Amino acid sequence: MKVYIAIRDWVDRQCDAPGLRFKILLLPAMLPLLLFPVTGSTPTLTMTVCVWFIGWNLFVFWRYWIFLKVVSRKADEQYDKVGKFNLANEYHDTESATAAGKRKRRV
Repeated sequence: MKVYIAIRDWVDRQCDAPGLRFKILLLPAMLPLLLFPVTGSTPTLTMTVCVWFIGWNLFVFWRYWIFLKVVSRKADEQYDKVGKFNLANEYHDTESATAAGKRKRRV
């Protein structure tokens, strides 16, 4: 469990990093490819590498999806508190998509 949390936190930090550091997340997916020159290409190894590659990328995309939802929610809260009041008066009664969704779920 501690290993999972450490890996998850590392992936989350890379998603939040500025610039192109997000590309470092591809490195763990490619590491098993280093086994091919050493052991040769066997069907079992090829299948294992493919499963690892797909699983790692699904994990990274899942964590990135969660990161994007959190960032979107924070931006919507900022809009509701400050942003809409910096716009013209007709926008002061508007609400963010997050606030509208919460309101619809309550009804």
